[in-house]
Amino acid sequence: KWENLVVQYRNENLMGRIWRPLRERLVKEKKIEITNEDLNSFVNAMMAMQATTKVATQKNIDAWEQELKARGVSGERKKELQKNIQMRRERLNISDEKQQEGFRNIGRSIVTSWKVHQALYKQYGGTVIWQQAGIEPVEAYRRFLEERQRNGDFEIYDETLKNNFWEYFTRKHPFEVPKEKVNFDKPWWLWTEEEVKKFNQ
Repeated sequence: KWENLVVQYRNENLMGRIWRPLRERLVKEKKIEITNEDLNSFVNAMMAMQATTKVATQKNIDAWEQELKARGVSGERKKELQKNIQMRRERLNISDEKQQEGFRNIGRSIVTSWKVHQALYKQYGGTVIWQQAGIEPVEAYRRFLEERQRNGDFEIYDETLKNNFWEYFTRKHPFEVPKEKVNFDKPWWLWTEEEVKKFNQ
């Protein structure tokens, strides 16, 4: 509904207005720097993952092409298969240089986020959850933001916005990481297969 979209937009806008300047200050205070070595390690890890993805993509293309040759395939299904094949072929044809450039562009933000996570967890500890972008010290974020609020760095006057803002940091999350598995010494993109397996057990 339109009302829900407005609420979501306001919540995200508020989070950005509060978190962005606090994060910038935190990066300066903790002297968090992204080196070429950091970026290279991220790019190399992503390229290695891409190699595996390319193999799987080619298998999909082969399977779809076989299906296209089969008898009795409807015209609608043929169009769908041809579209899927074309899209996947376009992805496969992207040069390594272009992919590396893309990963380097997004890498700075991802590596910075991980180093911020690392710094916050080291200072505040607490509950850690699993997100799409790896492990996140959600309780450390809450403690940090509470401290910043007490220091007068921000204040939320609207009660609804205030409740929505804090809800993410205070609610129970489904993918909570057991304390013994929390590891901020090594970024997720450098985990070995063995480490990933151990984490998932």
